This record gives sequence, structure tokens and C-alpha cells, in this order.
Amino acid sequence: MAAPFTVFIASDGSAVVTSSATGEAGDSQGLCGGLSVDMRAGTVVAGRLALTILVANDSSYPWRGTVDVSLNNSTIPVAIGRIEPGETGADSIPVRLDEGTNELDGSLLVGP
Repeated sequence: MAAPFTVFIASDGSAVVTSSATGEAGDSQGLCGGLSVDMRAGTVVAGRLALTILVANDSSYPWRGTVDVSLNNSTIPVAIGRIEPGETGADSIPVRLDEGTNELDGSLLVGP
């Protein structure tokens, strides 16, 4: 399951955020036996987007890891930290956006 964002910044600073979730037949909704990742975008202010990454742990075990956020040609690691079973961990990062179209995507990195 993937849910990339596309953010278009106009010359006047206004923004349009679009997103679509994609998956393939047979894909489960969660990862690693019970993890799911959600990315949310906040208001663009002075060329910045508030990006929040949420990881829900619906497994029976604690989890610790990082989400790699890809913005255009850069990668930003976001340490979510330890998430107990049944809990959701989150972190927010500000990202600077250039005028035009900006592609955002995330990858879950599994850690000990």
C-alpha cells in the first residue's frame, strides 16, 4: 500500500495538495504483520508544509523504527520511536517546497 502526496506551489504561494492510495491485488492493509503508515499534510506557510507521519501498531509486539520521507530527490529520515501494541506513534516535520510540483512519498524502515 502506498499513499504519495503531490503538492503544487503557485507563484503567489498558494498550494494544492493531492494524494492517492494505491495497492495491488493481494496486498494487506498493514505492514510487517500489523503496522500501517499514514502521512498527513498541513497548511503551507512561507513555502513550508507541515508533514505528519503516523505509524499504527496493531500487532501484539512493540515496534521501533523510522520512516524515510522522499521529497523530490531528497530523503528525510523521521524517527518515530517505540510504539507499544495497540498504540500509534507520530512525528511532524516541516518541509520547504519549491514553486511548482513537489512529490512526497514515504517508506517504512523496520528496526529492532
